[in-house]
Amino acid sequence: MAVGNNTTVATNSTLTPLQCQNGGRETIGFCLCPDDFTGAFCELSNFCPEQIVQSFTFPKTIIGNAGYSKEKCTPGNTNAGFSKATAWCQNGAFTVPQELDCSLTLNTIDTDLSNATPAVKQRLASNAQILTSIPDKLTTHNISTAAKIVTNLLMSNEYRQDLHLPAIITVSQLLNTRVEQFDDITTDPINNLTHLLPLFSVMQNNKELVNIVQPNIAIQSLRLSQSSEIQMTLYSALNNTDQQSVPSGKTTSSGILSANNIKLNTSFEPLDEQFPIDFQVNVKLTTESKGIGVGLVLYNNDRFFRSQVFHPSSVFRRRVFMGHIDKENVLDYVKFTVMDQNRSVIRVRDFACVFWDYKKKDWSTEGCEKKVSVYGRRTCKCIGNKNFVNFAMLMSFQSNPEVIEALSMISIIGCALSVTGLVITGIFQILTRKVHSAYYLFPTLRKSRRSSPTLLMVSICISMVIVYLLFIFGIQNSPPIEYTVEENVVPESDFPLDPDDGPCTMFTALLHYFLLATFTWNMLYAAHIFLLIKNTIARLPRYFGILSSVVGWGLPAVVVGITLGITYRAENPLNYRQKAMCWLAALDQNDRFDMLKPMLWGFLLPAAVMLLFNIAIVCYFSYITCRTNPNLNSSQVTPLRNKMLSCLSIAVVLGLSWVIGYLMLLETKPIMHTILSFAFCLCNTTQGVQIFVLFTLRTPIFKEKALACFKLIRTPVLVRHRQTFELWGAENTHQEESYRAID
Repeated sequence: MAVGNNTTVATNSTLTPLQCQNGGRETIGFCLCPDDFTGAFCELSNFCPEQIVQSFTFPKTIIGNAGYSKEKCTPGNTNAGFSKATAWCQNGAFTVPQELDCSLTLNTIDTDLSNATPAVKQRLASNAQILTSIPDKLTTHNISTAAKIVTNLLMSNEYRQDLHLPAIITVSQLLNTRVEQFDDITTDPINNLTHLLPLFSVMQNNKELVNIVQPNIAIQSLRLSQSSEIQMTLYSALNNTDQQSVPSGKTTSSGILSANNIKLNTSFEPLDEQFPIDFQVNVKLTTESKGIGVGLVLYNNDRFFRSQVFHPSSVFRRRVFMGHIDKENVLDYVKFTVMDQNRSVIRVRDFACVFWDYKKKDWSTEGCEKKVSVYGRRTCKCIGNKNFVNFAMLMSFQSNPEVIEALSMISIIGCALSVTGLVITGIFQILTRKVHSAYYLFPTLRKSRRSSPTLLMVSICISMVIVYLLFIFGIQNSPPIEYTVEENVVPESDFPLDPDDGPCTMFTALLHYFLLATFTWNMLYAAHIFLLIKNTIARLPRYFGILSSVVGWGLPAVVVGITLGITYRAENPLNYRQKAMCWLAALDQNDRFDMLKPMLWGFLLPAAVMLLFNIAIVCYFSYITCRTNPNLNSSQVTPLRNKMLSCLSIAVVLGLSWVIGYLMLLETKPIMHTILSFAFCLCNTTQGVQIFVLFTLRTPIFKEKALACFKLIRTPVLVRHRQTFELWGAENTHQEESYRAID
């Protein structure tokens, strides 16, 4: 089976695995090769190695793509930073370089093309290609001017590779520009260009078929013999090699087009649902097709098609298929299938089958119908308009993170035990506030006359109990709504917003508040311990309790209020919270961590500041506790075991186990991330149990009270009964035996 134009893919009729080389991947009996290798087993090089040609150094470049020299126009020139030359990678070597005039502009090229000779046109085409090679430097005006230049270059009845190839490369580079640059662009130059490209693919006087594949556009043409069917298939690309055709030093995004992954034939092959297909189009003609020319154009995105109805908000790729048949009224239908772009937190909600209406300059659904196969593949079937077709599938998505699994039995037991332990600890702290357990746990505080931190410990227990209860009963949201829309209508956006429903936002705000409250009270507890150790004041001020209450409960409320005010909107609750989990939003629509989401600045940063303060206090406390005082005799020295327990106790109550959570954010190795996740879950679900054991169960006063409670329990009284039995022997004997039974 041939894939692309210069690649043969090995079919495998047996179950013997193929030995794909150079990073190739076996897929349904053939090797799917990376872009820089080709052949049945990916054994052949498909690139030009780094090479010096006419004093210009060109980096490694995929065959069929343009390479750009490492030499740049020097600062002070109009085109400072652009490569000084370009060369086409062909058959494993670079062609003769075309040098850039570092003072030339796109406007000048557009003006000079009008009366230019063929030789001058070739030079201007190469210069325009270089000047559009850095997408970040292109403005809206540059894009419009470049579109005019390409249209001028392609208006020819004869294919000239040295003239037309730079023009098509320029188109591919324009499609790599930021989406925002196309919002205010003049539509006429772009519409003229997109209207011309299919016509260019089947020029009447063309002696050789056009066959060009660039990272963002593929143009292929053929002349039919007897078949009236054409099929074009785009296989899932590996894209695991760096593309050197972008001179800005940045690699192109995944999903680029390459000759390795495009197949064009004149018959409909059955669509294997297991095949790694991104896009497949079938064109069916109605009449005798011998000698009919068909040109096909595949755009890797829809930047050239800016709709007034459909307003995309994400960067999901929407490929556009266009074509031209050089005979009118022979097109029966066009049928195309697009692979789902489901991601870990995004899935398809609905889709529309459309074509580009040049009169309306917008998408239209007229003559198109949609269908979903039993395997979930989405297919469009459209009736062609005379001899010109241009179609796309517009998908709308919805947030669909993997619904969190029900809490495991270990987590439920750990949280339940923690709640129980914290309730007992809180009650114990209140009942023993005059003889606080901290004086037993922390030897340095035993002789202190300062007030006990009862308020701080009880507040920690209250906030943690509520956090555990919210985690058990409120963290999981209801499953996502299933949307099924039968009507083929152009969606308003690729990511429609759903209004808020249900109590999930409330649970998110409460969990956010009480988690921050826990950290705040931990910090206040740490500050209290620090003041007692430092002996800076004779007694803590009377207003310390009031100040602690204001800070402990008020500061989290301020943070939560600001977060809600900035991010929450009833029509778009997912800017504040997640979909399947009632917790702060952290990822954008493309499953990447978003620094503008409230997870970072609403929780991670405030918690990190307080956690760093607590770590500093623990380190200082450990130093004070474990150091040796030469003025103490042997009977006054605290055993090492007690010192270590004291340090462990302060670390537990100050929540240092959350450090593991921050390490999880930095860890990229799956194994280490799994280990840290397990440790984080285990430590935090049982933190309440740890506090109970260290601050309550081990204290002498709790043991004394517990023993007194056990003594109040009446032990069962055993009543003993005594009874005597006498047995007489035979008549000829005078022996008497007696037995006593006690029960």
